[in-house]
Amino acid sequence: MAPGRLLDWIGDASGSSSARHLEAFRSLVLAHWALQAWSWRLEPAVAGVPIGAHTFAVSGVVLTACCVLSLGSRGRLACIIALPVALLCAGGLFPFTANHTFLALVCLAAFALLDPKLPEEGALALCALRWLAVIVFCWAGVHKAWYGLYFGGEFLTWMIAHGGERWGEVFGLAVSDVELARLEAYPRYSTEAGPYRAASPLLVVLSNGVWLGEIALGLGMLWRRTRTFAALGAIGLTFGIQLAPREFMFALFYSQLLLLFVPGEWNRRLLVVFLVVYAYLLAVLLGAPGEFFLRRGGTL
Repeated sequence: MAPGRLLDWIGDASGSSSARHLEAFRSLVLAHWALQAWSWRLEPAVAGVPIGAHTFAVSGVVLTACCVLSLGSRGRLACIIALPVALLCAGGLFPFTANHTFLALVCLAAFALLDPKLPEEGALALCALRWLAVIVFCWAGVHKAWYGLYFGGEFLTWMIAHGGERWGEVFGLAVSDVELARLEAYPRYSTEAGPYRAASPLLVVLSNGVWLGEIALGLGMLWRRTRTFAALGAIGLTFGIQLAPREFMFALFYSQLLLLFVPGEWNRRLLVVFLVVYAYLLAVLLGAPGEFFLRRGGTL
């Protein structure tokens, strides 16, 4: 099927598909990779991986330079240079490579292979990136339903009890003190522990709302009439999900991917703002105020 026909099926491309908008997102993909490399260098949780901290430092320098290069007329060349560096980082972290790292890797590969300035390649790049956003969002919901740990709030109750104080801060109001005491009394890892099923109806509603929302909003992005609403809803849900784990770097990146569905070319309009946010997150890694946005352990 021709890229144009596939784009027509996924929805009207007007308002978010210009070459300049895709080029802006391309620069943000490189900014994401640069910050991720620096976070791997500066966070101690990845100190034991085979490639070593010095490799992440060199990768951070190269990827930062690629991001700057992409702001000019050499965006595709910047992605071609950045792709093997990103592959080295992702491969060096294996088997601890996070899922969102692979997502960013696919986006980078798309821009290394396709040039938004060429109409046919730009249409194909937009098509591929939109499908990627839909598949990832829907699969996240299907994955949660498949394992069945959201129906009774089992995942959330375990994380509230053993996932750290941030989970308790976010969901504590939905769990009574008696319920929290029961959950915390269970061993952290034991086949004898449980049940972790939530007693709070509100927590059960929140838990099921996550996987249902991911599937519904993901499918909603496929149709023209619901696309904008679904994409904006998905952005809100993405940031909401990250309130406890605090992986705001992923939420920021995935939201930029979702903005490819929204009329108005917001990645292009907000390019400078997004770059400033990335610079601020790097400053947080270096010790600036902003602990709320930082998840200790190698990711943002």
